[in-house]
Amino acid sequence: MGLELEVGTTTLDIGLREAFDIVTLIGSAINETGDFEKCLDSCFCLIKPGGHLMFMAGLKYTPFEMLEEYISHTKYQIMQNDLYEAFPEYPFFISKIRK
Repeated sequence: MGLELEVGTTTLDIGLREAFDIVTLIGSAINETGDFEKCLDSCFCLIKPGGHLMFMAGLKYTPFEMLEEYISHTKYQIMQNDLYEAFPEYPFFISKIRK
């Protein structure tokens, strides 16, 4: 059994505000939306207070400084940040952010 939603319906439209302890986000999703801040805002709306966003992004398209800048204007905290350079042509980071 699944949900049938109309085009343009968001998770917030169906009552999922602050419904999850953890949300994961892959950076390519942000690139596809074209709106870094709105995408992160939407993710944080889904997370319960004290919950976490696990964010992974490639440095080529989403430098860590973009995330730091966004977080600096919020009450959220970057709890952990790990840089992965095993594949030098595709470096990426994973951050754990507490709401």
